[in-house]
Amino acid sequence: MLLCGAFLFAVENMAGLLALYFRTKLTLTQFLVFYSLPAFLISGYIWPEQAMPGIIRFLAWLQPLHYAMVDFRQLALTGQSATWGIHACLLAGAGVIAAFFTLKYVK
Repeated sequence: MLLCGAFLFAVENMAGLLALYFRTKLTLTQFLVFYSLPAFLISGYIWPEQAMPGIIRFLAWLQPLHYAMVDFRQLALTGQSATWGIHACLLAGAGVIAAFFTLKYVK
């Protein structure tokens, strides 16, 4: 539950930061729709991170879905994940940073 909460916090605040860039709700919605499939494909759920080429692995590290999916995949396959605490802290930190910048630039 803590990992899910940190993931949702990070995604919500990053979407708020993206909303500052896009001028209309339609363009933001279109971006999020077209972003979701590639994000899921390189998140680490379908195939492990170690099997990804270097540039794809780097792009995966930049998105919050990667950290949640790696742990969810480990939990589904083995019943445990040694990195869920670190990933929850990374997601919470990314959410706090995104929230800071969103609040700083809201007009």
